[in-house]
Amino acid sequence: MNVDQALQDILATPKNIVITSHQKPDGDALGSSLALYGFLTFHQHKVDVIFPTDFPDYYNWMPFIDITQIANKTDAQKASFLNADLIFCLDFNSIDRVEEVKEQINQSKAIKVMLDHHLKPQLFCDYNYSSPKSSSTSEMVYDFIIAIDRDYQLTREVAECIYTGILTDTGGFQFSCTSNATHIVASKLLEAGIEPDIIFNNCYNNFSLDRLKLFGFCLDQKLKIIRDSVAYICIGPEEKKKFNIQEGDTEGLVNFPLKIDNIGISVLFKQDEGKIKISFRSKHQIDVSAIAREHFHGGGHRNASGGTSYESMEKTVEKFEKSSMN
Repeated sequence: MNVDQALQDILATPKNIVITSHQKPDGDALGSSLALYGFLTFHQHKVDVIFPTDFPDYYNWMPFIDITQIANKTDAQKASFLNADLIFCLDFNSIDRVEEVKEQINQSKAIKVMLDHHLKPQLFCDYNYSSPKSSSTSEMVYDFIIAIDRDYQLTREVAECIYTGILTDTGGFQFSCTSNATHIVASKLLEAGIEPDIIFNNCYNNFSLDRLKLFGFCLDQKLKIIRDSVAYICIGPEEKKKFNIQEGDTEGLVNFPLKIDNIGISVLFKQDEGKIKISFRSKHQIDVSAIAREHFHGGGHRNASGGTSYESMEKTVEKFEKSSMN
């Protein structure tokens, strides 16, 4: 990664910095943010990590997680944004992805830096580093760290955060976004002392009983297959109540139908407050980002995208069935 010399010069002396990421932060949002926090505080910067919304409890094991804040628009948090010299925007490329802190970012006179790997970025920052070919924003943060300070010795804590982001955004190094560069970075993280088996277990073998029952119920009772190659699952208020669904409990569910040999597209429709949240996954060269972008106010990657519908569940599914025929 080529980091502008002007930005390197700015970071050469201690600054007040805010790091933020997208709503409902996932493993990559958390991993990239916390890794950058570890690096910047090592260089004596004062750093606040503020997420727009809360994250799943099963990430509470991560290094530095205790320093994170959830947006609440208190005077102290507003001061963090207003007094910041820099704001790092990680793992999102549209200001609309951080609705709860959008106003504070826009009002701040801080220098803004975007690090993101999603397609079709909106260049809303002073420094925009977009790399859709990267496996994750966490991989980009590793490259950013090395570009800023080649002599920096990765700590195990920073390495664990980067590895978590890479692991979760590549689905355990199985998605097409995984490259030779991804594996090279992973080898450097291993050299820093991470224990990949422990991180894997922390990320994937961490289900509550309710969450496991939810997955089983959805695959048994809610899975629909159309045209022999497209699968989808709908989750409404009944399932949320029955299985006591918490933030992040449905993460990963959309991947399971792809284990069926002939299924090329899998979609999860989840009832949210006044809208339907949609997760798209696909195999091989099937581009679900086009469906998300053209029909459901979303986008993302070829094999993993997200969208939103403001219609009923019935109309949303009907719209998807028509759009997926093209």
